Amino acid sequence: NLAGLYSIDSGHYTMGSDETSNLKLPDIFPKNFAKIYVTDSIISFDYYDEVIYKDLIKTKKAIIKIHNKGEYFSWKSFVWFVHMDSGVKAIRLRDLDHPMLLNQLIIQHFPYSKKMIIEGKFEKYKEDKIRKSFNIQGGVFEEKTPGIITFLIKGHQYSLEPTLSGSGKFFIVFADKTSGNETYGGGRFLYINPPDVKVIETLIDYLIQQPWCGNLLTSSKFGDIEGSVDLGITGLEGERSPDLVMSFRWENLMNEFSVPGVAYNSGGVKGNGLHGSMGFSEQHCTLIGFGPDFHEGIEVKIPSGNIDVAPTVLDLIGINDTFKMDGRVLSEGLVGRNLSSSEILKKEIFKERKIHSTQYRQQIDISEYKGSIYIDQGKVF
Repeated sequence: NLAGLYSIDSGHYTMGSDETSNLKLPDIFPKNFAKIYVTDSIISFDYYDEVIYKDLIKTKKAIIKIHNKGEYFSWKSFVWFVHMDSGVKAIRLRDLDHPMLLNQLIIQHFPYSKKMIIEGKFEKYKEDKIRKSFNIQGGVFEEKTPGIITFLIKGHQYSLEPTLSGSGKFFIVFADKTSGNETYGGGRFLYINPPDVKVIETLIDYLIQQPWCGNLLTSSKFGDIEGSVDLGITGLEGERSPDLVMSFRWENLMNEFSVPGVAYNSGGVKGNGLHGSMGFSEQHCTLIGFGPDFHEGIEVKIPSGNIDVAPTVLDLIGINDTFKMDGRVLSEGLVGRNLSSSEILKKEIFKERKIHSTQYRQQIDISEYKGSIYIDQGKVF
């Protein structure tokens, strides 16, 4: 039903069906229909015939702001409004009785395949970047870029920077070798819902008011969230990592078996067990290595974790190609290995958040050794 699209800028325009009109309307319109005055973000309309403003008011004069959405006029079956796109101001005219609307709309398309699904990772910038672009008229306009999306196709890494559309969605433009040949020359356009920080914030506010809530960590794609620790700092960020992680609260108390460390739960029966928490006693477990390749009768205090078991086993059976693995070989416990004097780096992370009368504080202690990250403990106050 698009009957006309007329670019405008600051200045004076005539509008009508006459051939001399600056904005030539369909022949059904009067020859002289309106005069338009554009000054920066203000547009004044002087109509020779009455038009209807927003389906409610008959008028011959109107002044509107370009950036105000929902402003439109109508006359007979036609509707027009100011359209802003990529810095270009225009008047878009629609015919709601266009004969093509009576026909079935057929769009050529290709069949959908699951192979077309690509999983990307969004990393938010600390501050939105301002990107300057050129529109089709050569004018310059600015767009906000909130972050970058990275993804893999056949082992090759690519990235795209989305801009923020008026609706708040990510707007992504890209081209490939088919653009301008088999497909539209302007490229492909995608709208993607951005990560919903409000949902995460709501969940966090609920959780920190529960007596069993322990440490809270969020994906780096949300940026810095008050009271939460970035998953990437603890080595937990990855392609399949969740948006929000909660560890059950832990306290340094003795249970009935005189074992230190008590973990809460959200309603399970006591004694049935659970997956544990970030508590000190649960993070400082015991790993026993037995066999001819292990040192006998020694105790190693260097940080290690489950992530190190696989590369150590592979090394013991002669497979040394473990550089792509996140863990490391536990060489400090193996016979005949050169022990490096790598320093153990310690870090304490503190975060806090307040909701109503609840003051939430958490601490996570981590160690880094030979590039591997280990959680020493997590606790809340």
